[in-house]
Amino acid sequence: MKLLKLKDVASFINGFAFKPTDWANSGVPIIRIQNLTDSNKVFNYTNKKVPEKYYISKGDVLVSWSATIDVFEWKRDNALLNQHIFKVEFNDKVIIKDYFVQVLKDTIRDLEKYAHGSTMRHVTKRDFENHLIPVPSLKNQKRIAKVLSNCENLIQKRKESIALLDELLKSTFLEMFGDPAINNKGWELKAGSEFCSQISVGVVVRPASHYVDKGVIALRSLNIKPNRINLDKIVYFPRESHETTLSKSILKTGDVVIVRTGNTGTAAVIPNELDDCNCIDLIIAKIKRDQISPEYLAYLLNSDRGKMLISAREVGGIHKHFNVGSMKSLEIPVPKLQLQKKFSVIVKKVEFLKQKYEAHLQELENLYGSLSQKAFKGELDFGKVKISGSSNAVSTTSGVLDSVIDIKTPVAGSLEPPKEKEKRPEFSKKELEGFKAKSKEKRDITNITYLDFIGIPTDLQMKNYANDYSIETNFVDEKLFVQFYLKDNFKNKKFTLGDVESKFNSDFIPKGQDFNYEVWKEYIFSFIEAKPPLIKRFFDETDNIIKLKLTDEAFKA
Repeated sequence: MKLLKLKDVASFINGFAFKPTDWANSGVPIIRIQNLTDSNKVFNYTNKKVPEKYYISKGDVLVSWSATIDVFEWKRDNALLNQHIFKVEFNDKVIIKDYFVQVLKDTIRDLEKYAHGSTMRHVTKRDFENHLIPVPSLKNQKRIAKVLSNCENLIQKRKESIALLDELLKSTFLEMFGDPAINNKGWELKAGSEFCSQISVGVVVRPASHYVDKGVIALRSLNIKPNRINLDKIVYFPRESHETTLSKSILKTGDVVIVRTGNTGTAAVIPNELDDCNCIDLIIAKIKRDQISPEYLAYLLNSDRGKMLISAREVGGIHKHFNVGSMKSLEIPVPKLQLQKKFSVIVKKVEFLKQKYEAHLQELENLYGSLSQKAFKGELDFGKVKISGSSNAVSTTSGVLDSVIDIKTPVAGSLEPPKEKEKRPEFSKKELEGFKAKSKEKRDITNITYLDFIGIPTDLQMKNYANDYSIETNFVDEKLFVQFYLKDNFKNKKFTLGDVESKFNSDFIPKGQDFNYEVWKEYIFSFIEAKPPLIKRFFDETDNIIKLKLTDEAFKA
C-alpha cells in the first residue's frame, strides 16, 4: 500500500469570503460551518456573482477546517461555499470518492491533535495538503469503503433508535400530563417545599480536600445527565468522613439530584446501586413519595418546558445558579400519583433499553475505530471480501469483517449486504401516469389493491415478466404504495420498521427490489406526524421495544 500526500490525489478549494454586506433575503444559499453541523440552521443568501469554483452541488465533499474540523458530503441543492470550508476535487483515477471520505475522516482525527489556536482551532492548508494517506488499489479501496460505511450506517441507525426512545418519552409525557409550563390539564400546583420533605445541597466547601483514590462515590454536576447518572470521571470520599462530617449530603435511593450551576435544573433519580453515595454542589430533593414520583419530577425538570420553569428562578449574573431557595419556591403541576407511577414504569423500561443501546453504540464505535485503523495500515485481509456489481455489496466469510456484516439490531436494521439486482423491463413514468385514476375524495381502501386504486387495468396487472417481475415494482418507493403495503400486511398488528423490512425483502428481492431504509423511515415518520396520524407509536412492555400500529386513517386514501 503506497502513501501519497493529500495534494497528490485531490485539490482543496477554500470558500469565498462573503461579507455581511453580501447577504440578502433571497438568492443562492451560502454554506457556512453551522449549516454543515446542524441541518436546522437557517441559511444566509446572496445575489453576488462569484467564480464558478465556489458553487457546490449535491454529492460534493466538503471539509471544515476552522472551529469544527470535519468532513461532510453535501446532500442538498446547489449552494455557494463560505470561507473556512474546503471544496474537494479529487482524482478518481487514483482514489474513489467513498474511500477518500473515509480516509479523510481518519486524517482529520490525526490532524486535530496538531490544530492551531485556542479559541478558534484550525488546521492550515499546508499541513492538510502535505498529510500522507494510504492509497491501496482501487479494488481494495472499494472494499475498505464498503466495510467502513456499513459500520457507520449501523452506528447512525443505533443513534436514531436512541433518539426514538427519547421522542417516545417526550410524547408520552405530554400526552399523559400536558404542558407543565402552562398546566393545560389543570393539575394541582405545589411548590418544592410542599412535595419535598427536605431540600439541601451537597458538599460545597473545599470538596477536593476530601478526595481519596477509593471510598464512597461522590457525584458531581458532570455525572448528572437528563434522567440518568453517568459514572465516568467519578471521585471518592473516605468512608469515615462520609459517615461523620459529610453525612448531611448522603443520598438514598429515590432522591432526586439537580444540577445547581452550569446546566441548571438537569435532574436524575438515585438508583438502588448508588444508595448511600455522596454528592458535591448538587441540590438534593428528598421527596414525599405519597405525593410525587421521583421519575416524574426528574423528567419534568429535564423537559424543554420544565427548563422554562427552572430558568425563571435562576439567580446570578453571567454564571446562573439554581439554589435551594429556588427549588423550594418552584411550583409544578402534581398529577394523580397513580398516573405518575404509570409513567415511572415506562421511564424505567425506556432508560434500561437506552442503556443497552448506548452500550451497543459504544461497541460499534470501538469496532469502527479498530477497523479503520487496521484497514488504513493494511492489516485487514480483504482477499475474501467480494464486491458484486455496481452496488459494491460486500460479503465475507472470515475475520473481523464478519463482525460488521453479522451485527443486527431490533430497531435499526442490519448490515446484511443488499442482494444484487437483475435488470428488468420497466414502463415509463409517462405511460404509468396515463393509467392513474385521479380523485380528490378520500375513500375506504381496506379491500382495494394498490394497482386497482391507481387505475392500472386488470390485464396489465396480470402481465408478469421473466423471473416473476411485476408492474408493482415500479411503485415501491412511492408514499401511496407504502401506505397500501402497510395496510395490506400489518392490519391489527404491532410491528417495527425491521418487521416491515423483513416482509418487504421476502416479497420483493425475488423481483429485483430491496428495502430502501431511508425512504421508508421518512414515510413512516410522515404518517406518524400526519393530522390525523396514520400510525401511532407505543412502548411494547413484553418485548421492551418501541412498536408501531396503524390507525383507522391508514385505511383511507
